[in-house]
Amino acid sequence: SLVGTDVRPEWLDAIRAIDPENAAKIEQTTFIGGESGPNLEKIAGLNPDLIVGGWWETEIYDTLSQIAPTVLLDYRQETDLIAWQRSLTSLVGATDIAWFEGRVTAYEQRISKLKSDFPDLW
Repeated sequence: SLVGTDVRPEWLDAIRAIDPENAAKIEQTTFIGGESGPNLEKIAGLNPDLIVGGWWETEIYDTLSQIAPTVLLDYRQETDLIAWQRSLTSLVGATDIAWFEGRVTAYEQRISKLKSDFPDLW
């Protein structure tokens, strides 16, 4: 389960509007740092099994890897973010893939409705 996050507190309102269930989970975790970088002491204190970070943390990869196995993801060139999220779900060993696929289906239905309601914007 998620024990730490770099999701800034000011982002939580936006996340809550889109995904209240996950916003609640994020609120239960330890904030490990944001724009200025992660707090390595906080991360180490959480005793994580896996650290998942972004390409911007390349400079501290070796240090993070000393704390726990570390994977840095770079999705900047990814054209299909849902496929990227599926691979992330697999990476962290999510067992409830049906939940994820249900979320994807709900998302696709919302997009379809928006396209139908606002055809001039597409």
